[in-house]
Amino acid sequence: MLKEAFILASLLTVWSLCGTFFERGVVAQPAPTGDNANTNLEDKYYYEDSYDYYETEEPAQVDAASFDLSELVTAWKEYYECNIKGEEKEELCPDGFAFDIKSENCDYPTKVNCTGRPELQTPQPSKNCPRANGFFAFPANESCQKFWDCRGGMSYLQVCPQGVIFDPNIDACTTPDQSNRPECAAGKFLGFECPQYDLEEELRFGNHDRLPHPLDCQKFFTCLRDGQPRLGACPRKKVFNHETGHCSDPKIVPGCETFWEEKLATEEDYPEYY
Repeated sequence: MLKEAFILASLLTVWSLCGTFFERGVVAQPAPTGDNANTNLEDKYYYEDSYDYYETEEPAQVDAASFDLSELVTAWKEYYECNIKGEEKEELCPDGFAFDIKSENCDYPTKVNCTGRPELQTPQPSKNCPRANGFFAFPANESCQKFWDCRGGMSYLQVCPQGVIFDPNIDACTTPDQSNRPECAAGKFLGFECPQYDLEEELRFGNHDRLPHPLDCQKFFTCLRDGQPRLGACPRKKVFNHETGHCSDPKIVPGCETFWEEKLATEEDYPEYY
């Protein structure tokens, strides 16, 4: 008589290898009677994959507790894939990725909790790419905004928008004051120093004030209470009004009346689109 089998499948992490895991297939059959009975099993089980249901007369039994991870604890980029027979095959996440326990997928290390699994596989570097995949900052003395987007060993130059820098700790662009790159500190990067405010000092906009850019009527600096600056800009055809702290028509801001006329005359675009 045919017996229905059920695959209890899961991805198990190799605990010190953040890019390593194995897929475990545990086959359970209807619980036997007597001393060998497994009271955790239901009366019937089935195995489902992406194609069909299967019935088997002699389903293989693999005890979930029999998997010994003690000899597999070495890196965070590997995983082991086990088939229905209990045969394991070591797999690696692509170079630069780590195995995410929650999603059961390979992902960028900045998105993966690799606590206790510090090791990665041997790098596979190429031009501009320390690893085959990942985001890699330019040296700060060259640029705080540029970084390489590496995919499969191919490098693609990316540049953060004006006023923000690339932070390799989060693989994203952010304001300098929110980043932990001291060589790209806000004042140094933006070339502007805010006043030092007293803790009790009342600022115009609650937790910050706004000051004009010394060379550009469209731009301004948001000065936080801790003295850190952030670069801001008014919309097209507007300029920053220091008196109000808001963006205004150029005609009412002394010194900026002809700013946009001169700026648009030098741009190779169509002003009517703005």
